[in-house]
Amino acid sequence: MKDKRTPHLSAAFTRLELLAVVAALALLLPLMTAASRPAQAKTTVCLANLQTLARGMTLYAEDNRGWLPGNTGASAKEWVAGIVALGSPDFTNTAILRDPAKSRLTPYLAGVPMVYHCPADRLTQRSTGQYVPQARSYSLNAAVGTNPLKGGVVATDGPWLDGGYGHTVGKTWLTYGRYADMLSPSPDRLFTFLDEHPYSINDDTFAVSAQTPQWIDWPAVHHDSGGAFTFADGHTEYHRWQDQRTLLTGPLALNVPSHGNLDLVWIQQRTSARIPK
Repeated sequence: MKDKRTPHLSAAFTRLELLAVVAALALLLPLMTAASRPAQAKTTVCLANLQTLARGMTLYAEDNRGWLPGNTGASAKEWVAGIVALGSPDFTNTAILRDPAKSRLTPYLAGVPMVYHCPADRLTQRSTGQYVPQARSYSLNAAVGTNPLKGGVVATDGPWLDGGYGHTVGKTWLTYGRYADMLSPSPDRLFTFLDEHPYSINDDTFAVSAQTPQWIDWPAVHHDSGGAFTFADGHTEYHRWQDQRTLLTGPLALNVPSHGNLDLVWIQQRTSARIPK
């Protein structure tokens, strides 16, 4: 499966059109993800979900003077709520994905929780006598979004950008509280949402060390050993992983060194850039 991009939609994409897209996904998803369908269909739905999230965030910014939703993993005013790690009480909790007081993008997504879930994500947890899927598969680049703990009109700190959870806004690496801030990397090379590995996902942020060769969080690999992303310019992209060390197959260890891993470098280059001196 080759790397590919889907073109972004028109800038005139409206709320009505977004709701229509979400409704269409709700109708088509059961058909496209049936067991008899090829894996490509699940990747297609995943990319559509990511683009819907990205469009929702654009509409949120338009309603909030250009500022993006919260993305710190530590606030009640985040783009989405809940810790969905295996064993967490929110692992199967789709109610928080319908609640606009907890998940700030919900009003822009028609309150449809399946938009938050990749159909190729097969991790389940036993709940009320049956195995229930993970509620959410997607995370937001930890360098993108605002910090509600600082009033919501300042970019997030991106604490993991230095590899040690010590980074703060304006320190070494760029963080992006508004689309207008997304100049380096260029919008077509700065990822926003991605499909995170089901054993890695926990809060709403995808943490990357921009300066040390180590995995903090891990990307999904269930798309033919590849991952799915959306970028600041609105396009979505499938990327096939090259290094076997990226292909996490079970419960993970944190902060795993991965020297010379081209997959890690690929993500680092699309996460942030150094603040110009």
